[in-house]
Amino acid sequence: MFPSSEESALIPRASPSVLLTLALLLAPTVHSRDAAAQDDITLVAVHPCVVIGEKDKKKAQGYEAACSAAIARTGVKHVPDEQVSAFLEKQPKKSCVIANKESLECLGRLAAETQSGHSLLVTVKPGVPTFVSGHVVDTQGQELRKMTLRLSDPEQLLKEDEGTEDLRNRPFALRLLRQLRILPRRSPPRAEPPPAPPAAEAPAPTAPPVVAQPAPVTVEEMVVAPSVRDSPWRSWKRPAAYTAAGVGVAALGLAGFLVLDGDKAMRDSNAYYADGRYPTSNDVSRIVALREKAASRRVLSGVSAAVGAALAGAGVYLWLQDRPAAASPTPGVASLSVGPGGVSILGVLP
Repeated sequence: MFPSSEESALIPRASPSVLLTLALLLAPTVHSRDAAAQDDITLVAVHPCVVIGEKDKKKAQGYEAACSAAIARTGVKHVPDEQVSAFLEKQPKKSCVIANKESLECLGRLAAETQSGHSLLVTVKPGVPTFVSGHVVDTQGQELRKMTLRLSDPEQLLKEDEGTEDLRNRPFALRLLRQLRILPRRSPPRAEPPPAPPAAEAPAPTAPPVVAQPAPVTVEEMVVAPSVRDSPWRSWKRPAAYTAAGVGVAALGLAGFLVLDGDKAMRDSNAYYADGRYPTSNDVSRIVALREKAASRRVLSGVSAAVGAALAGAGVYLWLQDRPAAASPTPGVASLSVGPGGVSILGVLP
């Protein structure tokens, strides 16, 4: 029933060798899996983005389209979309996400059938905050990497890359793929073009020969002084003439208005006697008032006309008196006159 002493002694001696053998067999598998998880991925089959938890189908489709477009803008190297679409058409739900849960086995078959070696699935859970998760699966259905980003709201899915160096300002897709080691963390250095050869210097323009200019000839000019001294023509008479004439014309216009108004009042008073009628006792006071108005308008019109005529005449008189006096030559100053028929010089001896 129990092992002998020799058999019991063999078991402890065989245990270290068995453990060493098992360790050697398992070490390559663990090392290969860790190495695959650390190496950069050069080709991937991109599963369409899936929105989880959004009840509005229109919003969900918009977020999925924005997410897929953002991933495409990163420039990730992926298999043609036709191969991914052909694989998903064979699946029952047309997707590797069933009941809001990603199927690692389905993603593994996607990587195997497209011969990319890896598949990528990005899921979005909209809300405040919004969570964007990336899953990288190999052909065996093992999830090699998983990374989740936190966004302030779903609208950040629609933002474009601003090209800044700060990772917080870059779009979610660029940050997510770099952390999943699908894109390199640093861009390769740009090849700078060789400097252009220095341009040949153009020869300096030669200065034109200096030609000696002839000495200027001095010409004496004869200044002819005006024979009439300038005197200001404008004085107080000119503004007074304009003012008097303007007020006179306005007074004449007022006189005409008063004549017309008085005539109208007289016609209105005579209307009560038209067609052989006689005014009533109630109309007598009205007739008297109209005729008094007509008489006063006639008197005022006469006064206004007289004043207007006087002011207008005074203005004309002042304007005529303000004309410049006749010019008289100044003794000792000559006046030169040039005309089509000849030249004349006029002067008065001092």
